Amino acid sequence: MADAAAGGGAVWRGAPRQHEGADGGAKAPIIGRVILHIDLDCFYAQVEQLRLDIPRDTPCAVQQWNGLIAVNYAARAAGITRHMRVPDAVKACPGLRLVHVQTIGGEGASDGAESAAAAAQRGSTKASIDEAYADISRVAAAELAKLQAGGQEGAAAAMRQAAECSCLEGGPLEPDAACDALLAAGALVAARVRAQVLERLGFTCSAGVAGNKLLAKIGSARNKPNKQTVGMPLSKIKGLGGKLGQRLTDGLGATAAGEVAAAPWQQLVGLLEDRASCKSFEPTSDKAKLAGWIKARC
Repeated sequence: MADAAAGGGAVWRGAPRQHEGADGGAKAPIIGRVILHIDLDCFYAQVEQLRLDIPRDTPCAVQQWNGLIAVNYAARAAGITRHMRVPDAVKACPGLRLVHVQTIGGEGASDGAESAAAAAQRGSTKASIDEAYADISRVAAAELAKLQAGGQEGAAAAMRQAAECSCLEGGPLEPDAACDALLAAGALVAARVRAQVLERLGFTCSAGVAGNKLLAKIGSARNKPNKQTVGMPLSKIKGLGGKLGQRLTDGLGATAAGEVAAAPWQQLVGLLEDRASCKSFEPTSDKAKLAGWIKARC
């Protein structure tokens, strides 16, 4: 897979960075970033189901006046969609449980995203009422170091466990790729976070595990509900599903975002010389490169 995204690929260049361990003591080397995006599944519907003790498998929707603003997955399976008119929804699913939006506001419900992020680690970021990001790089690095201390079997076990608890997109995890090993460790952390959210808050959530926020965000929505996604096929990234993505696949043999990110910048320029969007994310003080980038943008 090697899908660590912008800033890293199948091979990590340079010395590993050192970060504090999860316990604030021993330091674990960081060979790349691991970002977790948590998205609480059909949040408003879950809040009402929890508040009113409505079983998870009961079709349920939250209405505002005569329209639906939140629909749980049991109702979606019956053909109910957001913004459907209430009479049409009841006709399509006679057993639909409806709750009016005015009843929303259970104490602590709006803190769902913050609580979910806090379950991951300090320094997490709330993205909305039901979404949060967390940089779990140091936690994943510590997890990986612990597994690798047990020898090759430990690392192989991590790969197997990550595959069992995650939906792998962009290809299988590669045991010899450092970034994939880190993503596997991140997937194990993500699974624990999701279990803690369910235990503490009573909410199921989906998650994306990747090397940056963009891919993590895309990943969390790929396999809902109550699942987590690791990695991302190149074709699923906005702007890379058509001719541009095909050009990268044909020219680099790349099928995952990290493989493109790992390609030399000059190789990308050669492939995409007619596109001003081709630029490096590596810091530079080279005046010629800066002048060329400014010229391309003007």
